[in-house]
Amino acid sequence: MFSSNQNGGYALTQLQLALLPNFETRRMCAAAATSLHDWPAAHRYLDTCLSEKPEDVSLMNQRAATLLRENQSKATQKKAAMIYDKIEPLLKDQGANLSKDERLDLLRNRFLFLCIYGKNDEAKSALNAAIQGKLISEDDSKELEKLLR
Repeated sequence: MFSSNQNGGYALTQLQLALLPNFETRRMCAAAATSLHDWPAAHRYLDTCLSEKPEDVSLMNQRAATLLRENQSKATQKKAAMIYDKIEPLLKDQGANLSKDERLDLLRNRFLFLCIYGKNDEAKSALNAAIQGKLISEDDSKELEKLLR
């Protein structure tokens, strides 16, 4: 089922959380729980993080991606759509503060979501806007274009 390395990594994050309960450790615990498909724990950690930083674009992206990894039902797609709708206006303010990796991760997850949701044209428009707004490099845009084919 799961490797001992995955379980060991999760146990380590749990230990870190017990010793140093903070935002970043909770976020790592959420990622570890997601990798183990422990959805209740992942959502619990993410909800706690979002209560501390409700408008953190990168964290909201992690929440939407976790929802979609767990389940791609219509109800989950609607929840993810609500999150991405909240992200859009915040991205204008926070976009410059995101690292290149965070920006690319956000755009990749958003494009994949739009494709899952059957909105390929909207995904292409969003990609073009990201390119024109210089939110991503030309090389990264080519990688994302491959996802949209």
